[in-house]
Amino acid sequence: MKTTLAALALLGFVACNQPATEKAATSTEDAAVTLPAKIMYEGKAAIGNMANLATVMHWNKFMIAGQVDSAGTLIADTLTTTLGDGKSMTLVHDSAIAMLKQWRGTMDSANQVYGAAFPVDNTTKGDEWVLQWTTETYHLKTGKTEKYSLFESYRMKDGKIREISQFARPVLQ
Repeated sequence: MKTTLAALALLGFVACNQPATEKAATSTEDAAVTLPAKIMYEGKAAIGNMANLATVMHWNKFMIAGQVDSAGTLIADTLTTTLGDGKSMTLVHDSAIAMLKQWRGTMDSANQVYGAAFPVDNTTKGDEWVLQWTTETYHLKTGKTEKYSLFESYRMKDGKIREISQFARPVLQ
């Protein structure tokens, strides 16, 4: 038994101390890939700035807590939104804050759970984005509760939220 254990230990020692074989050179560049369909928003994608992700997460934290004025410090002078119900609007800063206060004012409370979130840049166009998947629950002043699975993209400009596009699906209770 001791001989078997000693042989296994020696074999493990020899195997672990063998010089590593040379690995084939790898490239971080994308291989030439031809996509089967045209993408309207062309460009090269890259992982973006984590500070943009932090900005969006702070925005969400403030909105969920009902701190709309604090959230307002994180949006650009003009905000374009496309909501989950298909409504689209471009608002100057003060009008955006007023709309957000009206919407958040319909709730007693809210909560949010992140599924995933990451920053991504279109390096060809110089655009910065944050993409997130969340589940949000709204406890309305009417006593009703609404829950949604959301995908949102936030376009950033100079560290501020410039555009929000939202896809929403109700979660059946």
